[in-house]
Amino acid sequence: MSAGTDDPGLAGSEPILETENLTKQFGGLTAVDGVNYSLRSKGIRCIIGPNGAGKSTFFKLITGRLSPTEGAIRYRGEDITELEPYERVRRGLSMKFQDVSVYPDLSVRENFRIAVQRHTSDYDDAVSDLLDVVQLQGKRDTLVGDLSHGQQQWLEIGMATAIEPDLLLLDEPTAGMTVDETEETGELIQSLADDGMAVIVVEHDINFVRQIAETVTVLHNGRIFTEGSVEEVENDEDVRRIYLGEE
Repeated sequence: MSAGTDDPGLAGSEPILETENLTKQFGGLTAVDGVNYSLRSKGIRCIIGPNGAGKSTFFKLITGRLSPTEGAIRYRGEDITELEPYERVRRGLSMKFQDVSVYPDLSVRENFRIAVQRHTSDYDDAVSDLLDVVQLQGKRDTLVGDLSHGQQQWLEIGMATAIEPDLLLLDEPTAGMTVDETEETGELIQSLADDGMAVIVVEHDINFVRQIAETVTVLHNGRIFTEGSVEEVENDEDVRRIYLGEE
């Protein structure tokens, strides 16, 4: 398995997302250590690794929540290393973090309207489309605070897709969900990928990774340890040792 590459058949194409020597240090701790990561094709890609591997820090660097100590981030060939998060969103890179960030005292429809109003004047059709995507048409007038945890997560995923991004970044989207909600979330993410969106998912749940991932990247000690299909990664003895806790 190779590290930091995607489909070899697309090696000559311009990456959707690329990092070069991406490094983040906090005092004497190096959380992300010279990561060279390249996403050249659409579909679903998961990033996994044990606690402390650098997954969340890497994610925050890509989204602009953190600034790198060294290195560069390019999105569709443009250097976005110094751009603010909202500037990255304007370029078609959308994100959903682990903590749910919605408006609990507003209805589902009103939350979606807030998400679409900066991008289209045709609010009603755009909101209706999003309600269909996340299967919340029957909850359109429900206060978000009355939704289940899973439904709130789906709402926020829908809000993140309101700009019709080329790349969607999801940080542990199934955290706190039931088994059924987790499966439905996988189906939702797969439907987005089927519609032509590239999706990167940071995830702990290996069963969920099996459900959705086309390619898996394993981080360990802030570096890309290996990369490949779910089957290849699970059959790697070193990955089983560091990630799955097997000796």
